[in-house]
Amino acid sequence: MKRHSLDQSQLYKVTSPAELAKRLGLSLEELEDLANRTDNYKRFKVGEKKRSVQEPKEHLKSLHLKIMRWLSRVDTPLYLHSAVRGRSYITNAKTHSANSNLVKVDIRSFFQSVSTHA
Repeated sequence: MKRHSLDQSQLYKVTSPAELAKRLGLSLEELEDLANRTDNYKRFKVGEKKRSVQEPKEHLKSLHLKIMRWLSRVDTPLYLHSAVRGRSYITNAKTHSANSNLVKVDIRSFFQSVSTHA
């Protein structure tokens, strides 16, 4: 896969919902409808602790995959550790180990507390 700089990304300088819709191959109305729908996800529980999972339905999932492909082609900066192959919270911690101004925060059940609309 050919990688490129951020300014060569299909998402570079998207400044409006209309521009995002155009780049995704949707009309603005389709994008707004998708954003405002309350049934975009299959919801179910998994595991012993019955963790809540929200899986996007096919149309939204295909858009997520398209955006993921676009973003995966962008060169990642050296300071980024999350979701980068070969990097992790451990490599991130190692880069900060000499820094005495470090705070560890554990936010329990964060995503369940985030609403879909502000």
